[in-house]
This record gives sequence, C-alpha cells and structure tokens, in this order.
Amino acid sequence: MRILYWILDLFRGTSFGGLRSPGWSSFKKEFEKTHPKICPICRNKKCSLHHKESFATYPEEELDPNNVYWLCEGWGTLQHHRGVGHLGSFLSINENLVEDIAIWKKKFETRPKWILNTWVYQLNNQL
Repeated sequence: MRILYWILDLFRGTSFGGLRSPGWSSFKKEFEKTHPKICPICRNKKCSLHHKESFATYPEEELDPNNVYWLCEGWGTLQHHRGVGHLGSFLSINENLVEDIAIWKKKFETRPKWILNTWVYQLNNQL
C-alpha cells in the first residue's frame, strides 16, 4: 500500500522519492487543527509541513507531531521550506533546523527598515 501512496505522491510532485505513510494526509489535517499553519520565521500562512528528522531516514517519526514544522512555500513566499528546511535543495537536509529557525526568526523580528531615506533599526519588531 505504501508503494501506491509513493506513486500517487510522485505524480503530484510531493514525495521526492520517500514512501509516505497512508496516514500522512489525515495526520496533516489533524496537526493543522492544533498547530496553526504559519511559518515560524516570517509568519506567512502559505506553508508546507516539514520534518525535522527526514521521514525517508526515520519513517517511524513521519507521523510524530514533535518532528514537524510549518515552513512557508510557494508563490508569494520567502521559500523557507526549501531555503531553511532543505538548505536550498530538496535533496538535502538541515541537521540544525530548530536552531536555524530561531536564528532566522530573530533576524526577521529585528531587521532594519528603510524609512524616510534612512535605515531604522529596531528591537523585537517594534518601530
């Protein structure tokens, strides 16, 4: 049965070669009920669910709610799923995902803004 889901995901372009659990779709729906679909870095709501530990390497952790994060992906996003979650390539993993999310979240919260011909630096997103 897992092979059937892998083939379906392959045609949808969502599996990247990993065999998905038959419970993956319902897991995502249930996870979204208790964990809002918001990128923790930029707060974008257009997200994909990303595994901290690769489900291809650790299939037993595929449906573990402590092993997934929402990261933005798609048109109109900053692509944190690919950029931070996969270090720019879906053929890679980020072994420091939790730390990198915290680092990039802090960078977004404190980034300077161009206001009235000058850079305004802020602390904790307060302007």
